[in-house]
Amino acid sequence: MKKTKLIIQGKKLRQDGFSFREIGEILHIFKSTASLWLRGEKMTKLGQKRFNNFILDSSTRGIKILADKKQKYLRGLETGCSVLRDSKKYSRNDLKIFLALLYWGEGAKTDKRMAFINSDPKLIKTYLSLLRSAFDIKEEKLIAWLHLHSYHDRPEMLTFWSKVTGIDKNRINIYNKKNTAIRKKDGYKGCISIRYGNYMIFDEIMLIIKRFSKFVE
Repeated sequence: MKKTKLIIQGKKLRQDGFSFREIGEILHIFKSTASLWLRGEKMTKLGQKRFNNFILDSSTRGIKILADKKQKYLRGLETGCSVLRDSKKYSRNDLKIFLALLYWGEGAKTDKRMAFINSDPKLIKTYLSLLRSAFDIKEEKLIAWLHLHSYHDRPEMLTFWSKVTGIDKNRINIYNKKNTAIRKKDGYKGCISIRYGNYMIFDEIMLIIKRFSKFVE
């Protein structure tokens, strides 16, 4: 008798647009039981509207919950990680280490000159900031080669990379890459090679890299 009464109540709730989870909570039964009893029950028009709104609200709440969890995780990460938290605490030797590690991954290792190439403006800007901070360089000796495709607006890209690097446009050369029939990459601003001819800086960076590599020996 109790089961019959619950089913009748469940049918009414389902017709009115309640989800199986809601019905289970209201009738104090499992969600799976509500689904088994009521899966064939049709909703009224008002019930369907109510159910659609419930799904939309649930989705919105779910997205917010995930966003809140992510923000909580990122705040915890920010608090717990002390690495590079305060750049003012780092000495010139520290900056040379950072520069060497970056150069190890992306820099040329021959010709006794610094040559660093990448398409990421932030990475290029970071490299130059470290180079300028770690060593007393002569700005007029900094030159660049900009690799562009045929679809690039050359004056626009020249202006963009000059602002990123702080290198005068007159010291940025353009290399026109052959048309490879590839489709245009949205947001791609070409690839730039930053060069600085100083064998002493190059040798010191390579020495730091050599010393660092011994950590794995």
